[in-house]
Amino acid sequence: MLPYYFILNVPEDATDEEIRNSYLRLVKQYTPEKDPVRFQQVTEAYEALQNRRRRILGKIFGGLSIKEPEDGLLTLAASRRPVRRPVNLKTLFDAENED
Repeated sequence: MLPYYFILNVPEDATDEEIRNSYLRLVKQYTPEKDPVRFQQVTEAYEALQNRRRRILGKIFGGLSIKEPEDGLLTLAASRRPVRRPVNLKTLFDAENED
């Protein structure tokens, strides 16, 4: 899958207006009748980048298909196993003295 910024031909720091203008230009160029696959790619890219909040979520969660940030956090948390390390008294005293 091509990165959304590449599909819309915009830089990663593009504003909402730049992304929208690029989307409108590409939709006129790749209509569903002429090139349905490219039209679908452009539409999917725009939906992923259409506002700042979605762009931030995309950068945080990458390729995960999530509806809400809480679901993404739970998915990420479930994918990692907790690492248990042995703790001795010196470690506990050092941690207490750091505050």
